[in-house]
Parts: sequence; C-alpha cells; structure tokens
Amino acid sequence: MKKYWIKTACVAAGYILALAVASAAEYIRYLFTQGPAAQAASGMYAGGDFMLFLGVLGFMSIFPTALGLYFLRPFKKFWVVFAYGALALALTAPLAEVTLMTLKTLQLCQAPLWDVVYLLGLLRIFATGVLAPGFALMAWVAPQKGPRLILLVAAGIEAALFLYIAVLYLVWCRLY
Repeated sequence: MKKYWIKTACVAAGYILALAVASAAEYIRYLFTQGPAAQAASGMYAGGDFMLFLGVLGFMSIFPTALGLYFLRPFKKFWVVFAYGALALALTAPLAEVTLMTLKTLQLCQAPLWDVVYLLGLLRIFATGVLAPGFALMAWVAPQKGPRLILLVAAGIEAALFLYIAVLYLVWCRLY
C-alpha cells in the first residue's frame, strides 16, 4: 500500500514541477516584455503569456503523465476502459468536422447558439494534432494487445482527420 502512495507522490510532484516551470517561464517573459510596447498592446501580450504558459505546462506535463501511465501498466482493466474511451473521443472528431461543414454550408453561424457549437467543433478539430500522437504513444505503452489495437485505431482516426484538415486548408489557401 505504501508503494502506491510513493508512486502517486512522484506523479503529483511532477505536475507541481511542471506548474512551477511554466510559472517561471511566464515570469521570465514578463521581465523581458515590459515597456511602452507591452502597455500599448497589453491584451495581445496577455494572450501570448497565456499561450506560453499553456505550452510550457503542456510540454512539462508529458513526463509525469508518462510516468503515471507507466505505473498503471499492471492494471489491465484500466487500459481496456482507457482504450474504449479514447476510441469514443476519436469518433467525435469526424462528427465535429461534419457539424462544422453543415453549419458553414447552411450558413447557420449567425445565431449565438450555433456560434457556440461552431467554436466547440473548432476546438475539437484543433485537438487532433495532439490526440493522434498521444493515442499512438499510449498504444506503445499499453500492456495488452487488445487495448493497443484500439488505441492505434483511435490514433488513426485522429491522424486521418488531421491530414484531411491539412489538405483542405492547403487547397483553401490556394483558392483564395
């Protein structure tokens, strides 16, 4: 029982360290971006600060997350549930893309409710670039063949939609 507490404490300490590093990066950026330019465009600087914080926090959180998943390798039921959850999440990506295209085609984005639906769909589509390699990495870590295959299918769905969006964007940029 004591062993699980040590593992949990290590993972928690990793997340706390990630938060500290992200905060330090934010503080260092703040020290170098004071002055009239930062005051004139304070909203833009605040947005950049937020993106820097999230980027550093996300990158630094990879390590404790990987450690936590490594500690969870002996729990076979966890991996089965995780794999099916990943597949369910991956199946929302094509649904989000179809919803976005339908809203664009029918020009329904003038109503506030549809604007929110459109924004949520865009956020889901943007997540494909992170979820595809994440699911592939989890497939590599998974201890069983069944969850590994399900995670690879989820990664394939995410990767296929990411490539579809990339090609669609490139074609759209050529047209306009």
